[in-house]
Amino acid sequence: MSTVSDHYPKVLLVYHMLVSEDNPRTQHLVAWFKDWPGDCLAQICTGETQGQRPFAKQVYRLGAKDRWFGALMRYHRARVLREAGSVNALAGQNGGTLRLRAARWILRSGLWELAFPIRLSSALKSFVSQFKPDVLYVQGYLLGLSQLALRLREWRLTPICFHTADDWPAYLYADSLARQLLRPVVKRISTRLVRQAESRIAFTRLMKQEYEARYSAPFHDVIGPVAAMDAGAAAEPIPSCPVDCASVVYAGSLQRGRWRSAVHMARAARALRKQGLDVAFVCYSLDAPRDAVVEMRQLGTILNAPVPIGQIPGILRGAGILFLPESFDQDASSWISLSLSSKVPFYIAARRPILIYGPPFAGIVRHAQTEGWGRSVIQPSVDELTECLRQMVADPSDCVHHDVLLSQYDVRGARTRMLENLRALECRTRATRNPMPTPNAS
Repeated sequence: MSTVSDHYPKVLLVYHMLVSEDNPRTQHLVAWFKDWPGDCLAQICTGETQGQRPFAKQVYRLGAKDRWFGALMRYHRARVLREAGSVNALAGQNGGTLRLRAARWILRSGLWELAFPIRLSSALKSFVSQFKPDVLYVQGYLLGLSQLALRLREWRLTPICFHTADDWPAYLYADSLARQLLRPVVKRISTRLVRQAESRIAFTRLMKQEYEARYSAPFHDVIGPVAAMDAGAAAEPIPSCPVDCASVVYAGSLQRGRWRSAVHMARAARALRKQGLDVAFVCYSLDAPRDAVVEMRQLGTILNAPVPIGQIPGILRGAGILFLPESFDQDASSWISLSLSSKVPFYIAARRPILIYGPPFAGIVRHAQTEGWGRSVIQPSVDELTECLRQMVADPSDCVHHDVLLSQYDVRGARTRMLENLRALECRTRATRNPMPTPNAS
């Protein structure tokens, strides 16, 4: 008797972060694989995963036994963490003892990937053999995981589906002090991963065009960030300020220089209030530098803590205008020049006017201009931002062009296409492994 699992290939996610419904940074993976039966989905991950519930029922966390010289790495890591207090503190702080400074330099430089490479340990082989994957779903991001995927492909003859959310092959370790050593390795491994993948999916059409030219290899589909469009449109609006106030709302991270653009919006909103317009900038984020937070509050910005993902559709629906900031620093934005923020589908589903503030080379700006949604201010100018905001407050109706995009970013369509891609890959691989016998000539 046929079961639900028979219709789904067994997919092994090779991804650096633990995929979890509790982690906003892995929501796109949760959305794409939400319908997968539990016995058909597993993950190999690395890094800190405390306090998060795994999305896949079967998870293998890479440890010291899975790295060459892993015992040495574990010994020094434990000593360093005792001094630093946590991994986040180690990565973020400066100064400290000589050991701390050396560990921080190795961590930021990426040399640890070369010093302690991932290997196929007996425990890892046992995990993979018991799961028996039909497809390896790989995004890359780390040299070790990219090499691991290639080794698993060679060992198990399991095909790779390559699908990355941003252009890590172009930026990984580009600002490292050891970049002269690491960048050629990144280029070699990423090129091999892309070209040897049996299936390639792009995150945006811009990425598809760029990658096909860069790697001389076809990309078979485009599957980007998604949201439940009907749920977003039907969400009960949650106002962020009084009804008679024009609210400008942003919900998301202010890291990687976005906080500077948020400060510009705070100044623009303040300028319009001085001119008699009742405008409020409401920001659901607290991860900006302390000085920026102080200035934004002094300018009258309403700063709230991030909200659970389930509340975001209602908050976006309750906004007057939605704000999408990007950094104008080229180094900070280059890593997303081909990708698209996971916030975009939620913004589009809310059917509210959208104001994008970022450089012309940022992926979100290029996408908005290509697809014709929202208003873009592409110069770092508070005056230009203020004028655009004034026009949108006066007449927001001409900014709403979202209907043509709803099907492109609807979660149900994306899940169907993901399943079709991976099932086709599984079928092609089985046909290659088990060709039909040739009839004997009579």
